[in-house]
Amino acid sequence: MRIIVFMVLTGLFTSVVRGGSPMALSNDQTSNGGKQISVKVINKGIGGNNTTQGLARFDKDVVGIHPSVVVLYFGMNDAVNSMNSVPVEKYRENLSAMIARARAAGITPVLMTITPVIESYVLARHKKEYFENDPPNAKVKRYNDVIKSIAAEQLLKLVDLNAIFVSRGEPSEGASSLLKNKANLKAPDGVHYTPEGYRAVAESAFAVVRELVKKGDTVVCLGDSLTFGAGAKGAGAVDGETYPAVLFRLLNH
Repeated sequence: MRIIVFMVLTGLFTSVVRGGSPMALSNDQTSNGGKQISVKVINKGIGGNNTTQGLARFDKDVVGIHPSVVVLYFGMNDAVNSMNSVPVEKYRENLSAMIARARAAGITPVLMTITPVIESYVLARHKKEYFENDPPNAKVKRYNDVIKSIAAEQLLKLVDLNAIFVSRGEPSEGASSLLKNKANLKAPDGVHYTPEGYRAVAESAFAVVRELVKKGDTVVCLGDSLTFGAGAKGAGAVDGETYPAVLFRLLNH
């Protein structure tokens, strides 16, 4: 059986992960509205994680699961979390190491760029001196340039979420924004997503991942709180509003 690590796993049964522990349905059980599950998705997002922390758990959370595909969605904390940032060159090193480990284990890695943020919200809760020379979205661009260059150099599949969100008018403080803000969810967040935002991420990922999987495969979705699904129903699992949850339903439609 091929397994895909998106930090989402695909297979013949569902594995719902909460707090890092999977609760697996047996092969004769069904989910997704009673339909037989053909691709397994595992949510391996942990809030606050950067690439150094992701690399430290990669063998356990990805290689040990033996997925076919792993979706790597790191960079937001590395770039704009002043309390847990990672220098851009170290970020490149960490991301490259995860890709190398995935390939060595026969796992196909998929990369995703990080989305734009509402800068005023980010600046209000982080150390301003960290952004003295680069405002938040300038940092986002620098780290996304690394993701794009690695994808091009290593001929990897890339989901350019940043471009997709920008094409939809982000970052926006309006009520229809895909980013949590005061107008839509009464939260000065500007980084995490609304349910519509998580769906946009999942649909974008699905467009790439669906070409890489077949019946019986597993996908692991590895990342930070944007993968975990901070603020969403079913956070940390694949049975709610998180992007791995929506991806699971799309793959098993």
